[in-house]
This record gives sequence, structure tokens and C-alpha cells, in this order.
Amino acid sequence: NEGHRDQDAIDNYNTLRENMEKAYNDHLKKHSELRKKLRDSPQQLGSIIQSIPQGVVLIQPILLPDRIEVPIYTHTGRLPGKAHQENEKKVLKQLKNLESALRDGTSEEVKENAAPLYEWLILPLENQLENAKLLVVAAYGSLRNIPFQALYDKKRGQFLVEKIPIVNL
Repeated sequence: NEGHRDQDAIDNYNTLRENMEKAYNDHLKKHSELRKKLRDSPQQLGSIIQSIPQGVVLIQPILLPDRIEVPIYTHTGRLPGKAHQENEKKVLKQLKNLESALRDGTSEEVKENAAPLYEWLILPLENQLENAKLLVVAAYGSLRNIPFQALYDKKRGQFLVEKIPIVNL
């Protein structure tokens, strides 16, 4: 009963997403100043960076023709960013495949298409995310279309949202 297993996976994902949204909202309540800035003026990234609370990590993925750059910020300031050498066309194709799988595919197709994006964007940052309680993503250009919550860690068998609450600016 593959259809039944797919529905179970969708139900489990939706329950998990609801739980993560609640955890995220609870966390934002604790950090009302950040919440206000995110709601009122997400364009003022500079002021947000200066007021990042402890436990929050902000990343700014940027897709360049030959690589993905990911600057990282915490309450202590900017950390050394990470870069992944990957062709822009390959990244855009993978993003399109993920969007298609999310729209029409099975849960296995979603995982298969989300895993490379996780490896390129998140895996190099795992050490910086280890103690984070919230991940804020301020992606640029076409990377803004990536549903970071759905990125999949094949090694651990988890979606990113299962590891940490995520806010997209």
C-alpha cells in the first residue's frame, strides 16, 4: 500500500510542521524585538543582524555563476561564511526538480530532490547550527524560492524543519 504510506508520510510531515511552527512562535515570543523587526521591516537586514538574539543563526545564501556563498551571522557577529562550488544551472535545475516533486511527487521524490540542496546549502553549516534554536534564512535571487523547511538530510533521515525551526525573510 504505497499510497497509504505516502499519505502517512504527508500526515506525519504536516503534524511535524505544525509542531515546528508552534515551537518557532514560542521562540519568537521570547524574542519580541526580533519578531517586530521581521514583521515590520524585513528589508532592514542590517539592523536585524545587529540585534540577533543568542540561539538564533541568520544565513544569507547567494547563488553565483560558479558557487553558492552562505554568509552566517549570530549574536556574536558574522562568522566565516561557507562556499560550495556548484554550477548555477545545476542548482536551478535541482530547485525546479524539488518544486515539481513538492507539487506532484511522492515523499520519496521530495526527499531525493531536496537532499542535494541540503548538502550544498546546509551541510557545510552544520557545526554553526549545532546549538541554534532558530534559523533565519535571508536568501537572495532564485534561492528565495527554496523551501528550506523541506531540505532533506539523507544521512540522518530528517527534514531540516525536524532539526530546527526556520523563518524565511
